[in-house]
Amino acid sequence: MLAVAAVADGAFFLVSGTSLAPDAQGKPVRTYLQDAYRYDPSRGWRRIADLPRPAVAAPTPAPPDGARGFVVLGGDDASRLNVTPLSAHPGFPGETWAYDPAADAWRAAGRMRLERTLWPSALRALQHLFVTMRRFCISLAQCCTCAA
Repeated sequence: MLAVAAVADGAFFLVSGTSLAPDAQGKPVRTYLQDAYRYDPSRGWRRIADLPRPAVAAPTPAPPDGARGFVVLGGDDASRLNVTPLSAHPGFPGETWAYDPAADAWRAAGRMRLERTLWPSALRALQHLFVTMRRFCISLAQCCTCAA
């Protein structure tokens, strides 16, 4: 769950995400994933190069990178799980990773300038609409949009 989807090079991609499995007491335990897969209608599913780090709940669909690839923007890598108080949480890491289908390889593609929040934006490129979500603070039964 919480994987990144992308369409590039005539195929569909699923990248990263998380899985939940019960521990010995039956409580759910989250595992952060780095694996990635490509679906080609003529060839089916196949595993591709792992993402260099997890990118759970990164904006999806991932925006295109050039004519054939795509970029994974940020996402939760589990490095900031226990930040307290919640109001001090810096947001997801800002690293971005570009995937090149021809090379089956990832490359560092820079950092997002606004790491602290998941800024709202819309980008239309090659008829792909990409929308990011704004960071929400959750406190007991109340949900409010945080200021940047």
